[in-house]
Amino acid sequence: MQNSTSGTWVPDENQFYDISGVKLSTPVSFVFTGRKIDHQSKLLLAGSCFAENIGHWLQNLGFDAEVNPAGIAYNPISIAKHIEMALSPGSAEVDDLVETDFGFAHLDFHSDLSAISKPALISKLGRAMAQYAKNLLGADTIIFTFGTAIIFESVKTGRVVNNCHKLPDIHFSKRQLNEDEMALAFNVALEMIFSKNPNAEVCFTVSPVRHLRHGAIENQRSKARLIRLCEMLCESDKRCHYIPIYEYVMDELRDYRYYRHDDLIHLNEGGLEMVQQQFEQHYLEPTNARMLERIKRWQHLKSHRVMHPGSDSAKAFEEKLRKETAELGLLFPKLIGRTR
Repeated sequence: MQNSTSGTWVPDENQFYDISGVKLSTPVSFVFTGRKIDHQSKLLLAGSCFAENIGHWLQNLGFDAEVNPAGIAYNPISIAKHIEMALSPGSAEVDDLVETDFGFAHLDFHSDLSAISKPALISKLGRAMAQYAKNLLGADTIIFTFGTAIIFESVKTGRVVNNCHKLPDIHFSKRQLNEDEMALAFNVALEMIFSKNPNAEVCFTVSPVRHLRHGAIENQRSKARLIRLCEMLCESDKRCHYIPIYEYVMDELRDYRYYRHDDLIHLNEGGLEMVQQQFEQHYLEPTNARMLERIKRWQHLKSHRVMHPGSDSAKAFEEKLRKETAELGLLFPKLIGRTR
């Protein structure tokens, strides 16, 4: 409607706008030529916290998936360094051990791998690296999730750190990694993996979680460099594949209803479920569909709250759940163990 006095257009509150049939998102194409995942696959997921979102979901569906045995890492240099440490024991830098408010930690590792003393920390890191090496060498499919190309370097050593452990800013300098230095470091890590596990396939994803504490512009530059890095790595070896999770979230889920209301950065349950549906449709073996549905029904049964304990219906329900749990336990003992 046009305002007769000003000549400008103003919306008519009484006008109904029919948006049926209108596209409300731009679809992202998932093209995958790698090995599909089934319940016989041995999986390893490593990298940012988004790797944990996908990894724990796969675990809850009965898949043999290990998640971040070396702890959370966001930048490709630190992830590559974890691989080198795992497959070349003794390569950890001892001068990167620091004392913090909660004990001792290592600048190359997340605070989850901290300890109350230096000997305890060294022992803990040794066990983590041994487990990581076992997973790298035994996995059929390895999924690395890159979170950011923005890194901090130790002023003392000049080395990239994985975690600053809340130490004063004066100990670190910040910068953006470039594609070439990331590709160089990660290609070395891939060569180490493939030389010892030549049948493994590697998938790369870029986390859709935005690192806005560095600013929107810096975040976009960071994600663009990570996407280019994935392209470079996939071009260098046909055993490497790219999963466009970042593009899917940015284009098809560009609505804040899919995000947690407390920060508008992390996906909420609805957003994660949409990503999971895409992952299931494109990367999981279709022949697993019936078993997946069975596990999902069991998960639903397990979360059901019995309204009248002791009643005949409650006893029948509990027997049904017990029987299904026992049968699934024979097939997937890890699944039952995690949910107790």
